[in-house]
Amino acid sequence: MSKKQHCRIKIYYTSLTGQSNKIKSNQTKAFLILDQKQWSLQKIDVAYDKKSVQFVQAFKEYGYELPLIFIDDMYIGDGDKLQELEDNQFLDEIYDQQYLERCLLCNMDRKSEDQKQCSDCKQNLLFFRVI
Repeated sequence: MSKKQHCRIKIYYTSLTGQSNKIKSNQTKAFLILDQKQWSLQKIDVAYDKKSVQFVQAFKEYGYELPLIFIDDMYIGDGDKLQELEDNQFLDEIYDQQYLERCLLCNMDRKSEDQKQCSDCKQNLLFFRVI
């Protein structure tokens, strides 16, 4: 299986100061992790990007809050989820798209790109994907 050449990270956040402490904390956490990785990312400030407002609103209707973090167009969560993936040493593997080759949970080789579940541990191969 072939890897994509570039991993794309998008983070939707807000620069407005009236946000809750939880949102501020999550955004700070996410930016610290991503800045430390020195990965290129697209920062989308929904306070000033009117095109993104409707997109973000759809996530809010399902209970998701800013920041919204995407890796290769897969929503992986907020700052807390990013921290969890980093703490469990999955974030670099996700960024490197190792999930295309093997199960990140048990290291079993992936048999095909269409395979959704690991044949060994029976877990979802994209367990890190929120939706």
